[in-house]
Amino acid sequence: MGSVFHSNSRVFAFVLSFACVAFANAQYMKKLPKSPGETYRVESQYGPEIAVLNPLFPRKNKVEIDIGGSYQGVSSLNNYYSVHGAGTWHFNRRHAFEPIWFQYNWGDYTNFVESEIRDKLPPSVPPSDLAVELPKWIYAATYYFSPYYSKMHITESSVWHFDTYMGAGIAVVKTEEKYLNGARGEQYNRIGGNVALGMRFLFGSRWGFRMEIRDFIFKSKNIGAMDTQNLLQISAGLSVFFGGFPDYTSL
Repeated sequence: MGSVFHSNSRVFAFVLSFACVAFANAQYMKKLPKSPGETYRVESQYGPEIAVLNPLFPRKNKVEIDIGGSYQGVSSLNNYYSVHGAGTWHFNRRHAFEPIWFQYNWGDYTNFVESEIRDKLPPSVPPSDLAVELPKWIYAATYYFSPYYSKMHITESSVWHFDTYMGAGIAVVKTEEKYLNGARGEQYNRIGGNVALGMRFLFGSRWGFRMEIRDFIFKSKNIGAMDTQNLLQISAGLSVFFGGFPDYTSL
């Protein structure tokens, strides 16, 4: 009986020791932080704790008012600075129509026109005979298509929402002749088209920031020749959406 009792005691002590070691290891393992790889595997399957999969800025039936400025500095004939204002109606998150886009310009012909054309004219051609058409103001109506909506992490807990868009439409450019001797001439309304490519960053409950490249294509008379002209400009502007968006500042 004594040997059996001692044998059972040893088995019990072994089992108890094994259980204590297993419990201690389990408690220790629970305190270990998850590795980045393990965290990624979990979030890739189940998503992060705060979901950012859906657009937080539904633009369906929203009216957007935009004001901003532009610069055109790639033409060999004229450069200008400008201010513009626009109104856009968003049918849904992909399609929009901008019936009103108006821009006023301050510009002049370029140094190239002065040094390479005016200063090299033969004596038989006076500078008062040749002119460059400078854009005074531009009106445009444009249809926009937004192919995708995206999000980008700025900090650990904030997300920047933006979309890209492309557009095409008509344009009316009011031009004014400026002769190579500095005199001003006739004004013309030139009808053409415009194409645009841009990005819209959305923030707050109704605000947006737009960056855009836009090209106006029309025929005008410069240095005595009627030809197609491109006004390729870069723009930046601040937008406000009437109707607003849900408040997601807690996310």
